[in-house]
Amino acid sequence: MMKRKTRCASWIASKASGRVYYNRESSNKWHKGYGAGLWFAWLDRANTLSVSYARSEGHNGIYARAGFAF
Repeated sequence: MMKRKTRCASWIASKASGRVYYNRESSNKWHKGYGAGLWFAWLDRANTLSVSYARSEGHNGIYARAGFAF
């Protein structure tokens, strides 16, 4: 008997903030970033593909990842 393939998908949301610590700088500024994306698993949840977009102060990025969890 063949096992049925399992597929699932979901949204990814992220938000982060942090301060940069540097010996020669005395800034108290907090930097913020956020992003969103999608992930998709085929066969089972160990086989995943994700695509996301992230934005911070002056920086934007698109990230793609495929992997097998062990």
